[in-house]
Amino acid sequence: MRTLKRRTLSLVVIFIISIFVVGCGETASKEYKEEPVEIITQKVVKVEPIESVKQKVTSHLTAKGYKEGDFKLTVEYNKDNINLYKGPYSINVIFNDEPNVIYNYRYNYDSELKDITQTSISPMKDKNFKHAE
Repeated sequence: MRTLKRRTLSLVVIFIISIFVVGCGETASKEYKEEPVEIITQKVVKVEPIESVKQKVTSHLTAKGYKEGDFKLTVEYNKDNINLYKGPYSINVIFNDEPNVIYNYRYNYDSELKDITQTSISPMKDKNFKHAE
């Protein structure tokens, strides 16, 4: 009977030591629960051709009373830099009578109205901008 108690005691001690060394399932899964999980989502964006966006910005500016020869328009698409404020299109307008001033526009491609708005002017100096909207 004494040998049975010694074997049982030694087995219990080995079992307890192995639990502390290996770890129980609860502590192992706790590590994974505490790690931040990043869920990657992709937004499907319908992209309009750059020429289409150029035509819409030109129409916007001609509706404001400007002629097509009064400004230089550049439109670029940045798929990696979809800015929430400006969107994926980089739209810059330089008017001939203010060649050192760049007017930045935003095309709301995902709205129902698909409106075009002026977002910023650079460089921002103490100046009275002629074409500020």
